[in-house]
Amino acid sequence: MNIAKKYVEGLKNAYNEIGGKKLWDDFEKTVYGASSQGRTFK
Repeated sequence: MNIAKKYVEGLKNAYNEIGGKKLWDDFEKTVYGASSQGRTFK
């Protein structure tokens, strides 16, 4: 796993620990929605 993926995974864990699962889920939908429109996030 590269450093960027580790960083994003750490952010996800931090959001989940403070009760921010819904906020994180919304963020992921935005990111992956953007990538399906020709933009990438990896």
